[in-house]
Amino acid sequence: MGGLSSLARLGRRLPAREAARPAAVHPLDVPSASDFSALRRALIWENCPALPGRDPALWRLDSAGRAIHLPAYGRSDAEYGWLLHGTEALHWATLAEHGGH
Repeated sequence: MGGLSSLARLGRRLPAREAARPAAVHPLDVPSASDFSALRRALIWENCPALPGRDPALWRLDSAGRAIHLPAYGRSDAEYGWLLHGTEALHWATLAEHGGH
């Protein structure tokens, strides 16, 4: 990150008027929409109950008790595929039963 913190690390004193200005944010330092989507997906995943006897990092249960597999996110063609629906992780078949709503 650049800006005031970089100059401060160099031990350089800034004039008062420059020090009062907020540091510019580099575009690469701002999280992207996909970063927020991945974080949202991870938080929802962590709130699903673990599938007994399976690695909870990879396997969970949706609200209907169907097994979902983390790498099968977004895959309605996968046996354990799942999607996000609001604040829930749902197996594609659970979502289909509820008419996608």
